[in-house]
Amino acid sequence: MYKTTNSGASWFQVGSTGYSIHQLEFINENTGFATYGGGAMLKTTTGGLNWIQYNMPNAFGVVLNDIKNFKIIDSNTIYGDRATRQFPNGRLKGIIWKSTNGGINWGFQQPDTNSLYQLYLGIEFADSLAGWSSNIRTTNGGGPIIINEIFPINTETPKGYTLYQNYPNPFNPQTTISFSITKKSYVNIKIYDLMGKEVIKIYANEFLEAGIYKTVLNFGNANLSSGIYFYSLYSDGERVDSKKMLMLK
Repeated sequence: MYKTTNSGASWFQVGSTGYSIHQLEFINENTGFATYGGGAMLKTTTGGLNWIQYNMPNAFGVVLNDIKNFKIIDSNTIYGDRATRQFPNGRLKGIIWKSTNGGINWGFQQPDTNSLYQLYLGIEFADSLAGWSSNIRTTNGGGPIIINEIFPINTETPKGYTLYQNYPNPFNPQTTISFSITKKSYVNIKIYDLMGKEVIKIYANEFLEAGIYKTVLNFGNANLSSGIYFYSLYSDGERVDSKKMLMLK
């Protein structure tokens, strides 16, 4: 990797990532990011002398996770393109990567589940809210981030649909949400702030059989502030129940 300090009149080598770089961008003299096509993002805080690799999560049904193009909004918020999620019905849909803590942890956004696009290529933002990728655009930062999975606790058939109180509560920054369903369903959990804005969505990657399940929610990964939030359980698109929780920093 080469660096200039005189507007390109001369260059000198400062370090090497060891990879063939797709995109390189710095937000200040020392902190920069790069992608190389290996399903990961590289970050330096030493002006390119040393690099740390952050792998994209190979979960949520993401079957193609080779991030190529990205857009840095600030030191915490980064968007990335070129990923696909497989839904329970087998259809493949494009997603947008998003990190809210400087590339350490990644979730994704689902722009349009009715779209025929299996990949969104190229990404650009005018500010923290207005952005574009392929044939889509957002005016609200892309909506909620999907960052969690749902895991089985017990596969015996429960007597009814139940959404349990999260524990611990209050929490900082991690809490567990459990629920039971009585029949095979497509399940998701939505987290809302006090204003009713959806801030996190948690998907199962497939239809869930009857049983008891849990998900571990980490608010630190979502970069959300302290306060009261509400979480709702949805089964096949219908809201089952909602409860209140409190996150304290």
